[in-house]
Amino acid sequence: MKQQLGAVALAKAAQICFQRLAQKQLSVEQVFEPRTMLKVIRELEKPYTTHQLHPDLNDFSSTNAFWLNILSEAETGEDGKAKLVGTSGARCDIIREGEFTSFFEDQLKRLYGGSKNIPLKSTDHPPEFAEMQGTIVYLGDFFVLKEISGAGFDKRFCTILLYITAMMQWDFDWLYLFITEKHARGGFASDYCLTRSYPTSLLWSEAPSYRSDSDHLSLLSRHQFNWLIKRLLARPDLF
Repeated sequence: MKQQLGAVALAKAAQICFQRLAQKQLSVEQVFEPRTMLKVIRELEKPYTTHQLHPDLNDFSSTNAFWLNILSEAETGEDGKAKLVGTSGARCDIIREGEFTSFFEDQLKRLYGGSKNIPLKSTDHPPEFAEMQGTIVYLGDFFVLKEISGAGFDKRFCTILLYITAMMQWDFDWLYLFITEKHARGGFASDYCLTRSYPTSLLWSEAPSYRSDSDHLSLLSRHQFNWLIKRLLARPDLF
């Protein structure tokens, strides 16, 4: 049986995140419609949509994908509502024991294969790949307008809220995401409260424009998430 913190603990942790965001006059909304998210990404002028979260390349429904949009309550958009200033996405896959590595490689071949159809030079993956099973969540397309990110925006509480939402939505066993070398050196792994991160995680033979051999792969297991939330509840002042 999966170990859980319980709904009340997760709700209390989410409330801490909401309060911290409200201090910056920010709020969030959860969205399930993939086509709506293509419009959101265009509106934000984000330069790309991650292939793992692109509705043209995947079959999504409210059961296996959602996005969290960040809104500025201090400004209004053309529709008179709070202004859209950022977004992030999540997808969920159910993987049996011993199958994550082959699932991951097959997914990359399908989404990034290009002319060679073998996107990776090396399949020497992080050791956790062998143990990752159950409900696996991929996070991507985290993007915030420069006017917000440069005004004391705190990535930590948006990210923790994304983790909490994924846990409430899917009761995940593992989640993973990629961080560029530039962002990793800039402290994003700390901002995201990640406990395991591997540099040069994928070596590409033919990479998309937004992927690089220097990208870091970061992981968070259920047990690590539980510890993180317990610490947040015990000492929110340290976050």
